[in-house]
Amino acid sequence: MKTYRYILDKSSRKFPCPVCLKKTFVKYVEAETGEYITGDFGKCDREANCSTHILPPLETRCCFVPAESIQEHKNSVLIIQEGLKFYFPKSLVFETLPNGCFVAEFILSESSDFKGLKWSESDKRHYDSQNRNLTFQGLKNRGIQVQQNKVLELVYFPIQVFENTLKGYSQNTFIQNLLNTISFPFSPEDVEQIISLYYLGTVTKGYRQGAVTFPYIDKNRNVHAVQVKQFDKCNHTTGTDKLDRVIFNGLKQQNKPLPEWLTKYMNYGKQEGFFNCLFGEHLLSKYKQNPVALVEAPKTAIYGALYFGLPEDPENLLWLAVYNLM
Repeated sequence: MKTYRYILDKSSRKFPCPVCLKKTFVKYVEAETGEYITGDFGKCDREANCSTHILPPLETRCCFVPAESIQEHKNSVLIIQEGLKFYFPKSLVFETLPNGCFVAEFILSESSDFKGLKWSESDKRHYDSQNRNLTFQGLKNRGIQVQQNKVLELVYFPIQVFENTLKGYSQNTFIQNLLNTISFPFSPEDVEQIISLYYLGTVTKGYRQGAVTFPYIDKNRNVHAVQVKQFDKCNHTTGTDKLDRVIFNGLKQQNKPLPEWLTKYMNYGKQEGFFNCLFGEHLLSKYKQNPVALVEAPKTAIYGALYFGLPEDPENLLWLAVYNLM
């Protein structure tokens, strides 16, 4: 098994993630000492919502193999030790000295081809991908010199723009299907409550006219993104979009300038992602006693709440959606 110089900390200690700022960041440590390494190297536990993983420099741990003679060939290195010959791939021999060489530790311990070979368990060094020896460079003093990740200012979808979608339900295909078209239509009262709970809205004009909007609102009432979905009369998906893209395309088609908020929001989303919270996350603080059902799509969450009961009853499920797992 290949031995890595750095491993993720196995303790329960967590740090603020440099990207999402949640205290869910597991740092890398020195495998042998257990000490944290310098820099924001680690992995965020929020795999669905953040998925940040900053790898430390790739380094290989090597052991010293004493040799009476060393011969380099085109793709291999021949080491003669006590009259025995051992061939190593040249890529696994990181440094050659007059009395031996440093070979990747994992090949020494794993391969059965080196029976009888002797090496030092205590004389170890670490090498980077350019075969540079990193062991004697004063690790504690120098740390690991890397460019620190710049934490971007959080950018949310504007509340005022989002609120403009909270209308036009008579032309909303998804809502009208729930009321009239599906095999077992739901009561207007339940549908109205679902609209109110999840802040479902409508695209009232443009190429996505009649589509439903599913906003992703976090527990602090910030709108991270607004998904746009078009459905046919059987509530099968016929188109998927995002409200910022719908607005962008509409303004471009009319040759109108883009507002500053739209440019800032879209640039931020390209780097950090748009769907950084759960659909329905804002309901967690209101319905603290309800068990949670987590599904992939907002449509499934809406159907679940309507079929199995609204969260006003604390024994009913609170339905949330993750958007997707990528």
